[in-house]
Amino acid sequence: METISKTIRAQDFLQLKQKDSCTILDVRNPDEFSACHLPGAINLPLDSIEKGLLSIIPRDKTLYLICQSGVRSERARKILEGQGFSNTLCIEGGISECSKVPGAVVKISSRLPLMRQVQIAAGSLVVLGILLSKIVHPAFLFLSLFVGTGLVFAGVSGFCGMAILLEKMPWNRIETD
Repeated sequence: METISKTIRAQDFLQLKQKDSCTILDVRNPDEFSACHLPGAINLPLDSIEKGLLSIIPRDKTLYLICQSGVRSERARKILEGQGFSNTLCIEGGISECSKVPGAVVKISSRLPLMRQVQIAAGSLVVLGILLSKIVHPAFLFLSLFVGTGLVFAGVSGFCGMAILLEKMPWNRIETD
């Protein structure tokens, strides 16, 4: 039995895209998408696909799935296949690979993705709490405990207060016309 490939090399896809119109489904988070994406791509995050929010996806066309490196798009492909989407292909290497071709992606923002901002802020607060507990007063250790507890809660519940706060910061606002 012949195995049909469920992927397409980024270079092959980009050449195909120049000749034909393609339906591109970008399964990254909106902040990742707003920073850099393929022209004409539809942003539908993986968590929306997992929740079954599939009404915007055309069923009669080949879907080219893309994420940052290929892991999330493969997961999305399997979910979509289980929901009756029979013609889906993952772009190998994701946006990282496509970005290597000059002019292939639209770069809107140079800001860091929100989760990286959370990691930097949380890590800095933990280090600050430890340093202040040694230099100023041992009670500053509770700052590190508070941040660590918040991270555990975010991981368990999916709710991250720090991400919500950082999302509202001026440097994270997406300008609209």
